[in-house]
Amino acid sequence: MTKYIKFLLASVLTIFTLGSIGAIANPGERFGFGMHSFSPEKRAEFILTRMTGMLDLNETQVEKLKAVQQQFAAQHQAMKIKYRDQFLSLLDAPELNQSQALSLLESRGEQMRKNAPEMIATLAEFTDSLSNEQRAKLKQMLEKFSNRGGFGK
Repeated sequence: MTKYIKFLLASVLTIFTLGSIGAIANPGERFGFGMHSFSPEKRAEFILTRMTGMLDLNETQVEKLKAVQQQFAAQHQAMKIKYRDQFLSLLDAPELNQSQALSLLESRGEQMRKNAPEMIATLAEFTDSLSNEQRAKLKQMLEKFSNRGGFGK
């Protein structure tokens, strides 16, 4: 092998190795597939930016949308923290206590029903501020989103 071929082979292997290390070290930023590789904060920011652009929202509408987003995130986080440990503790037993698992699910549903009026009021405040054209665009966006099933466009 000549020195040129050895140098070329070493260069290619070095670039491949560094690229692989970069992909493994930081998968969510450049090398992830879809939004699932983003943090919840980045996902929320992306959705806010996209909805703002697609719906042509003004500043007050953006603030109301942020309030909806923050309230939903806070409720989700509170529910996650409250019930995660309880669900995981059920797995410590050799057999799953089905009645206790069912009661946990029912209590979670009850908590969601308790929070629903406040969340719906915040959501209504945002949707009431939209014009008819913005409402039509929002409806169209939600219809497309529900048809995706989480698999691309």
